[in-house]
Amino acid sequence: MSIRGKAFIAGVYEHPRREIPDRTLTEIQADVALGALADAGLSIGDVDGYFCDSSAGFGPLTMIEYLGLSCSYVDSTETGG
Repeated sequence: MSIRGKAFIAGVYEHPRREIPDRTLTEIQADVALGALADAGLSIGDVDGYFCDSSAGFGPLTMIEYLGLSCSYVDSTETGG
């Protein structure tokens, strides 16, 4: 089944820990993103866009680089959201 040309918000994930002093915000956000993808049965290769709030350092650019995404669309509350 191809998902090309379709948009999905298909997965959810809540991090199991509330206090995570040994992890950076980027690492925690990556955990949550990967958990949501796994919940949806998708992989990093299925992602072609990234949307986030402004809590990530440098907005979406940090996570796009950290996760190795190749996005055709990016948006955040800092860049027009």
